Amino acid sequence: MSDITVRQLEYFLAVVDYGSISASSRALHISQAAVSMAVQQLEGSLNAQLLSRSPARRATTTPAGDSLIPYARRVIAAVNDAAAVVQDDQSRMRGTLRLEVTASISPHVVPPLITHFHKHHPQVTIEVAESRPAELYDFIRRGNADLGLLYQRQTHPGVTTTTVHEIHPYVVVAANHPLADRSSIYLADLIDEPLIPVDIPPSMQRITEAIAGVGLTPKIQWPSSNYETVRSMVAHGLGWSYFNLIPSSYVAYDGREVRYIPVADTTPHNAIVAVEQPDRTRSAKVETAIEFLRQHLEMHN
Repeated sequence: MSDITVRQLEYFLAVVDYGSISASSRALHISQAAVSMAVQQLEGSLNAQLLSRSPARRATTTPAGDSLIPYARRVIAAVNDAAAVVQDDQSRMRGTLRLEVTASISPHVVPPLITHFHKHHPQVTIEVAESRPAELYDFIRRGNADLGLLYQRQTHPGVTTTTVHEIHPYVVVAANHPLADRSSIYLADLIDEPLIPVDIPPSMQRITEAIAGVGLTPKIQWPSSNYETVRSMVAHGLGWSYFNLIPSSYVAYDGREVRYIPVADTTPHNAIVAVEQPDRTRSAKVETAIEFLRQHLEMHN
């Protein structure tokens, strides 16, 4: 047992997560021989076969391998947490914060978060990747990211979630729309006009579900994965849109203006949540990021 190393466990988990020796070696940027030898040494130390190889060279876990996985993940997490505790002297916070965030949330949180750390914790490096919810969860589960940010209605079981900001949805209409001066709008007042949704999966599905929740069916036209395209089409009076988070500017890409008006209907609850690996000690970097984003989003949305 004393021959087991953290690196052997790390390489074993990489094969489990990526499905083969070759895929894991590419992800780890090391040779296939190094991965294969580490797994063989681990099997020798445990006197058990952990992986079986198919003719297609896919690696699947044996019952012994399945039993090892949760313990291996806890060991890797504990080592990472120990390193983070040493690095996270609050007076001189340092190290790397690996952040995964969905594309619809990213513009609202990534720039101010990086700016905050540059100003107050300059020895912290922030690595950011945009991903879809399923990919985000995979990165968190594998321990390849420290913190994920997405909407609560996109969450999956198996991770720790913390509410960062409650969502209060808005409709977006042209500045010269007849209802643009309203303090709030019922969706029924717009339902006969085209809905131009942001089509970043699963955003459009969630939007239509929220509208269906008040007994309405929208007339969807010209969906776009580009927020600025949506805002510009709305600014031209071609329809309306539905946003969970709103930018500070009323000016669309081509100079025309829109208005953001709170939805008066009771819609399904939603929030921005932070996701982390379960049973993992939260580092000071993660704690600082969550607290800053809570304050920032409360002020700006």
